[in-house]
Amino acid sequence: MNKYFFFFGHDPGAKNHIRPIFEHLLSLDYYAIFFDLSKDHNKTSIVNSIKELSNLNEIYIITGLSANKQELYYFENLSFKKFKKFLVIEITIGSRLGKDFNLSIPDYYFVTNQKSFDELVNLGIKKNKISITGSTHCEKIYHQKKKKIFLNDIYNIPDCKHEIISLFGNPSFDLTVKGLLSFFRKIEFIDNIDLWFVVRPHPRMPNKIKLKDTLFDIKNLTIDDEFKVETHLLIMNSLFTLSLTSTTSVESLLLGTPSAFYQLDWDYKDLDNVYSNLDSIPRIRSVLDLGNFVNDVLNNNFSF
Repeated sequence: MNKYFFFFGHDPGAKNHIRPIFEHLLSLDYYAIFFDLSKDHNKTSIVNSIKELSNLNEIYIITGLSANKQELYYFENLSFKKFKKFLVIEITIGSRLGKDFNLSIPDYYFVTNQKSFDELVNLGIKKNKISITGSTHCEKIYHQKKKKIFLNDIYNIPDCKHEIISLFGNPSFDLTVKGLLSFFRKIEFIDNIDLWFVVRPHPRMPNKIKLKDTLFDIKNLTIDDEFKVETHLLIMNSLFTLSLTSTTSVESLLLGTPSAFYQLDWDYKDLDNVYSNLDSIPRIRSVLDLGNFVNDVLNNNFSF
């Protein structure tokens, strides 16, 4: 009997936290398939194919948990006892499991922190079904070697003296625009250093092309909607990064680049609840917070 491993993930965070497991299994010559749910898939066909394989093989289902709960469909439709089912939750449970999801379907829950463990216990899940595994994704990032690249050439930045600030958006177009416009209005107090801003839209954000029209009058700005640079390289070569509440801030701190959640002038509360277990990430919720954060970065006083 052969072992087959099927991975499902939609959002970047959900995919990132299961992909190293997938890659490790491939390196051991196991049969493993990764389904990127942000791309079009025939759900029924996938489910039926896995069911057919299960007649003569041992099946393992491993998924992340995205904000839109796309992975839960596969749990609900592959809920047979003979399948081993693992749900990997990278940060916080919050409301992502949904009221209608049968919490008994996963055989095991893998979480990255104690607070998520406690959340699951409070939902009624037995402790012996939950493991605090840490994050394979964070481990992988932490061991990335620093690599200097010339973003000026990649983004056609005219002056190599510019310091790069990378800004990471929200899945919502409207919230991203509100957050970015707020930031650009308030960052004008930095006048002793040449800055260039690189905006990286969230992969799930619709109307990416409209972002250029909306921010057309912002100087020294590149909108990298084509993802010309790998995220970790962009982060490594930035003076600091800001996200509208995203796992990229976690990645940034792991890579040694100062970062914070920018939470000024947009409705951040629902999303902040998703990241409530990340209390080590600074929250910028006032002009004073922004000024203190930037000054700490410029004076090398930022505390990781």
